[in-house]
Amino acid sequence: RDILGANVLFSNANLNELESLLTDIGQKVSGSSDFIMKVDTDEFLTVHDGNGKSDATASRVIEYLSGFAQNETHPLRLLPGNARVGYVQGSIPSESVCEKDIHSTPDNFPLGEPQDDPHFKMVYDSRVHITKINLGGHNKVESEATQFNIIHYHSRCIEIELENTRRVLERHD
Repeated sequence: RDILGANVLFSNANLNELESLLTDIGQKVSGSSDFIMKVDTDEFLTVHDGNGKSDATASRVIEYLSGFAQNETHPLRLLPGNARVGYVQGSIPSESVCEKDIHSTPDNFPLGEPQDDPHFKMVYDSRVHITKINLGGHNKVESEATQFNIIHYHSRCIEIELENTRRVLERHD
């Protein structure tokens, strides 16, 4: 447990079936994990430095997580149960990027400042029985914040937003 690991799962389930599937998976893997987070393909895990910035280097994420495995007083160990991602940092649509290529990769879009969002993503403590992982993995209860920061490349070119919205509607049947 002292190395960074992740499970990526693919399913043909439609979005109406995904919530129960996520919950079932979370309950099954909780015994072999420390905590569980549900993130989307346009979300990237980083660590907030406590000074208003996020550190997206893999070494900083590894340092934060390995500290959890090696230190009994690590902030993640001291949480009273489920917690939440402390910060979210959204992408900013850019006309100049979209004019060059509407399919530009996320790293071409500027980012806003990290924001505290108490309802963004839940960090499920694997020692606590998981009753439900909602479709977005969002936090619905009062929870302690972690140093996790999610860079969320949701806002991009309008054509891509329309395509993504169409796909969501289709996948909900």
